[in-house]
Amino acid sequence: MLTAWLWSLIPTFVLAVPTTTVYLHRTVTHRALTLNPLVEWWFKFANWITTGVDPAVWAAVHRKHHAYSDIEVAPDKRDPHSPWLEGFWHIQLGNVWYYLAELRKHPETLTTFARDVLNRRTWWDRHFFRRGWMGLMFGTAFLCLVLGVQSFLNDKPLAEAFREGLLLGSLAAVIHAVTFVFLLNPSINALCHWPHRWLGGYQNSRAAHALRTTNNWVVALFTAGEGFHNNHHDQQATAMFAHNRWELIADWGYWAVVVPLRWLGLATDVRLPKQAAS
Repeated sequence: MLTAWLWSLIPTFVLAVPTTTVYLHRTVTHRALTLNPLVEWWFKFANWITTGVDPAVWAAVHRKHHAYSDIEVAPDKRDPHSPWLEGFWHIQLGNVWYYLAELRKHPETLTTFARDVLNRRTWWDRHFFRRGWMGLMFGTAFLCLVLGVQSFLNDKPLAEAFREGLLLGSLAAVIHAVTFVFLLNPSINALCHWPHRWLGGYQNSRAAHALRTTNNWVVALFTAGEGFHNNHHDQQATAMFAHNRWELIADWGYWAVVVPLRWLGLATDVRLPKQAAS
């Protein structure tokens, strides 16, 4: 059990979290930076095997979320995953289903809000990266293989090593899915749109489009800066979500991923918040 839990940390915190925040959110959705094509391919691959989400779908739903943040103008013009509209626990526990439901109810959301992403799809995107089930199967199989080989190298018989790898690899994949899909990822849309101070939320901005959002330092630490959601709604198209030094500690999606890539010339056109840019 401990082995499976430790191995689940790799797809969650080494791959899924930084890929979601740096690639899906800051790069694809808000175009706050431009990645080198090879680096972008790696992020697509990491996203494919750890979340299985189609980048175009993620971008479309998230852009619609910003267009109608926590409000409903009409049935087809509403925030797809607002706890104010759906209820806190519905989003915290079922955030992924609201993404799927949005495209089922309003398929035009994809072309309305992510046409640019669709137009940039490559051969890899069309045949592999948009097929999430294939990526998740590949990622799970790889975990099973690695843990099976580890057992075999620890002098376990081949058959026993195979069974142990299959069991522990599958368990690690399940732990990763629960941690990322039902705890970390939805906490941004639920907890950080639910401004109760007893939950640790605070606001740097009281702008209308950020009024119902909060910053949460603990959520930010576990999601590579995504928890600074009030900052993000105040200034959407920035590659750094932290607005001051003590927030920057938790925004490791920026300083541990974006900054090194920028130094190496693999990330360009990096946009910063107005305070940091001045």
